[in-house]
Amino acid sequence: MTFTNYPGHLVVAALLLLFAALTFGSYHAAEMRRPERKLHRWSFMATQFAVILLLLLIIWDPSSWQTSKVFARNAVLTLFDTSESMSVADDRRQARLDKALERFVRHFQRRGSEGPEHIIYGFDRYPYHCGSPDLLRRWGSETDLHAPLSLLAQYSLGEPTDPDTENATGGAERSAPAAGESHAHTDRLTGAVIFTDGQAADKTLQSYPPFLPKDVPVVLVGVGSKRRPRDIAVASISAPARAWIDDAYKVAAVLAATDLPDEAVAVELFEDGQVVELRQIARDAFSPKNDQHPSAPTKACETTVQFVVPARQLGTHVLSVRVKPCDKEINVANNCRNACIDVTQEQPLAVLLYCQWASFDIGKIRQALARDRRIDLALGFDVIRDPSLSQRASEGLGHTRLPRTREEFSSYDVIILGSCDLNRLTPAQLEGLYRFVADRGGGLLLLPGRTVQTLAAWGDEKSAALLPVVLADDRERIWPPVPDAVDVTFEAQVSRILDPETFNDSHEPIAPYYGIAGVKPASLTLATVQEVPLVSAHRLGRGRVCLLNAARLFRLYREDEQGGLLSELMSSLIAYLGRTPSRGAGIELFVERCVQDPRRVAFSAYVVDKAFEPVTGANVLLMVGDEVIGMEAVGQGRYRVETDWGPAQAVVATVQAESNGLFLGERIVAATLPPVRDEMSEIGLDEEFLAALARRLGARYVHIDELDDTIATTFVPRRQTGTTEKIQSIWPRWPLLLILCLLLSAQWFARRAIGLV
Repeated sequence: MTFTNYPGHLVVAALLLLFAALTFGSYHAAEMRRPERKLHRWSFMATQFAVILLLLLIIWDPSSWQTSKVFARNAVLTLFDTSESMSVADDRRQARLDKALERFVRHFQRRGSEGPEHIIYGFDRYPYHCGSPDLLRRWGSETDLHAPLSLLAQYSLGEPTDPDTENATGGAERSAPAAGESHAHTDRLTGAVIFTDGQAADKTLQSYPPFLPKDVPVVLVGVGSKRRPRDIAVASISAPARAWIDDAYKVAAVLAATDLPDEAVAVELFEDGQVVELRQIARDAFSPKNDQHPSAPTKACETTVQFVVPARQLGTHVLSVRVKPCDKEINVANNCRNACIDVTQEQPLAVLLYCQWASFDIGKIRQALARDRRIDLALGFDVIRDPSLSQRASEGLGHTRLPRTREEFSSYDVIILGSCDLNRLTPAQLEGLYRFVADRGGGLLLLPGRTVQTLAAWGDEKSAALLPVVLADDRERIWPPVPDAVDVTFEAQVSRILDPETFNDSHEPIAPYYGIAGVKPASLTLATVQEVPLVSAHRLGRGRVCLLNAARLFRLYREDEQGGLLSELMSSLIAYLGRTPSRGAGIELFVERCVQDPRRVAFSAYVVDKAFEPVTGANVLLMVGDEVIGMEAVGQGRYRVETDWGPAQAVVATVQAESNGLFLGERIVAATLPPVRDEMSEIGLDEEFLAALARRLGARYVHIDELDDTIATTFVPRRQTGTTEKIQSIWPRWPLLLILCLLLSAQWFARRAIGLV
């Protein structure tokens, strides 16, 4: 104990002597000398001096050193999934997010100031700080679990985090923190709680690195019913992007369902908002999915529904497949998917059939191609040696000569090269043939005969580059050919170049013409006979070259069957090779979904001039849907633009380019995009994924119905931040005041008893 206001020993001694003398003198008065009071004089003096001494001690402020610990509340990062799937009410009364907030208040916030402080964030594609559960934003378009886990890693490592800074790539909108909130305590994060239903855009566990510190407990709370709710969705819709007028096209829709009802499911097909067809799909038409877990409480199943729609009107039409909502179905957002189709007139391909030797093959190929209304055929036939006779025959029969310049070659879409002696062609023609494929993007079909032998013996790099295969011998061919069944390769079936059923009804055997030593690594084998390539193709620059290695092609022609196998085979190959029409030779257009947002579509164009050199500074216009968009230059001859396309899978786009008043070309692209998995495609609680993610992160998974108060005790509520030391007065105590009062009271009663009061 110490005296804070102690005046020093000399002053204390003087005061004690002074008050002792005064007390002694005051109790030696005449009244205290009486015999009956003389006996109490010394006791009065002692009590009076004790009271004075206590008052002096109080004035000197007796104090002592006091040491106390200082505590601060720990921080727990609490994140709520606010995507659209959290709006589902599993019990038909309360949304998942509201249920998560209720359990959070009940089990985590009920401790008040005795518990840790909760830093509240919401997240969908990006996390955002809200400060209070009432400020959570509803409902986001997608759930990305990478963002909240990255935020948790920053907090746990003590890195400064600004929740209001926009993401550099996404530019997501964020809300400001509540007034007066500080993030200075983020270096003392003691845990995290994440409320989500597990419907993340990325469910690849290997993409989630286990970077969380071991001393920071993390609890993943699965929000939703363990039993998957009833849901019937249109998983995808498949339709051609373009169809010819007066033809019929197929539309296929994949239906995915959980907890199917007993009654049939009604499926409607709409065209431009009008019902075209209605189907009733029975329960037994659905088959279980193969990729689901065997212990899943509710089995998922799927089926495919196909429609045949006639193309009656020109223009772009919107197709919709919709499932009528069933009883007790809680998610109707995925009951409809859309696609668009462009009904157009057939645009013929400009095809040149050139040869120098007459044969039955050339005659029947000409007849077969003449039947195809999509082909505008020109025949180049140089077998007549007399120039005057050749000119009169060309004028009378519509024959044409082989182009002599690059510009003349570019006017065709596909060139079919029959038997000819390439040594008779001029260097400009040989160069133009190569540039026709590599630069212009044209298609070249090589027929069996002297063409390939001469081409292989041309003896330079360009001729070798044109051939998709390496011939076994340039001088000999397979003879007699051994016929066998034709096998259509998997690549040809996937690319829809050749139909396997085309060769099944062939009345004539098909045999290879040349022995093939090997297929080039970048070549594509479309059909084989006895493991010998029958149809081979490869990409050369912007165009394609195809070798039809079949002997006696004329025997495949059937007049009674509209040309038979020969017509189907030639039409399929020309359609494959003629993908770059002459009007669109100056421009290429590509379409794909954006990686960051699959609902957006990116269009990329490559523009060249008449010399097939990249053009910079061109005016490039894209027409897609009802929009006309200008494309921006992103490189040498390259232009790009993005637009919102939604979940539609079919897209038809037209791009036009001009530079300095010169029209460069027009290209129409019809493509079918992969289906978009949006937030409401699958709404069930994915406990299997959340449990596996928790094991990978070293976290703990708890279903929301299993939450209790013991979970909150996982997090340490307070921490010691330091100690304080101070001098504190000890006199304002009840015992000291009681002693003083007792002394004064005892003295007063004693004085009253002897008559002094």
